Amino acid sequence: MLDKFKFVEMTPVINIIGALEKGRGKFYAGISRAAFNTDAVIVDNGLACGLEKFTLRRGVKLVGIAP
Repeated sequence: MLDKFKFVEMTPVINIIGALEKGRGKFYAGISRAAFNTDAVIVDNGLACGLEKFTLRRGVKLVGIAP
């Protein structure tokens, strides 16, 4: 799995737990900016919460874990 996602080096990870609320655009934009600047991977709950559009815009790796 690590090779498939191209995680060959140690990578910082940002865990977003319970991100189901809508209307948190500035928060999600800040998280995606921080992940972009540090080359981090974001792990969230896998439900559509709005974070996806911010990570796609910057090219940040996002891994969704479905409940």
